Amino acid sequence: MIAFGICAGPSDKVDRFAIPGILCCGEQGAPCVIIRGATSIFEAYNRILDNLRADDRIEAVALVHDDLCLCDWDFVPKVRGVLTDPDVAVVGAVGARRASGLGFLEGTYAEMFGRCMETRGPIRRGGGMHPVDVVDGSFMVLSRWAIENLRFDTATFHGFHAYDFDICMQARSKGRKVMVADITVFHHCDAGRNNRVILGEDSDFAMADMSWRAKWGFR
Repeated sequence: MIAFGICAGPSDKVDRFAIPGILCCGEQGAPCVIIRGATSIFEAYNRILDNLRADDRIEAVALVHDDLCLCDWDFVPKVRGVLTDPDVAVVGAVGARRASGLGFLEGTYAEMFGRCMETRGPIRRGGGMHPVDVVDGSFMVLSRWAIENLRFDTATFHGFHAYDFDICMQARSKGRKVMVADITVFHHCDAGRNNRVILGEDSDFAMADMSWRAKWGFR
């Protein structure tokens, strides 16, 4: 069974976007762990992984933002298809190769793959399945191996940035694969892609970017 995990903010987005998509596209009876009021997505996601690890029925967990709607009726068979390769640890809808910083969606130096509809404009970098270095954390699936062997780095990071790139790098450092799969999602995000000032997170993002680069050896 493929479970779901959500770090929900104080708004009603999780009820308007994430939950309806899960109910439509997930398996009946699939566990959905929601952490509300967290000050760190690293800690929230670790709590979700710890919660699910003891359940032997769980094949994988889809970690989704509270403002992301899963819109793919074939979500379950698609994920199971990717995870038939036991070396795959993380699956996303959008990802990149050769990303040397957290802002790969805004840069021109990384080779991107995947598709995602967004309120701030669609991302269209082709369909299909592709090996990548990192995936965008608005939607990512962690395999059973990842649930058992990986945890988000609360010692290095805090807040809500770098968790996705860091967990992907952790998986790859252990010889596992990160993949982009053709899974349809709609991200109801608030701010423009190049405007973090609206969210008041530009300094937090910069600090997380610096910490991630330092940890993984990017100048």
